[in-house]
Amino acid sequence: MIKSFDNNSLRNFSDVLAVILSHKEISIILAECSIPEAGRFNKSDRLYYAFLEKQRVDNCGNNIAAFIKHVFTIN
Repeated sequence: MIKSFDNNSLRNFSDVLAVILSHKEISIILAECSIPEAGRFNKSDRLYYAFLEKQRVDNCGNNIAAFIKHVFTIN
């Protein structure tokens, strides 16, 4: 199990991934990784709030790490 990431790390992951991914790619990969959409408007906030909620529910960082791994294995 991967320990939960702090909020600053989640924000940094989101900011970097928002530069790499389109809105459509974010939607697809969130769905593929079973991370619910957070309903925010810009890409960074969409990712950040989705990550924040998923991590809160799971009480670990496993699915956030899986999302990041998925991004870098498909691109």
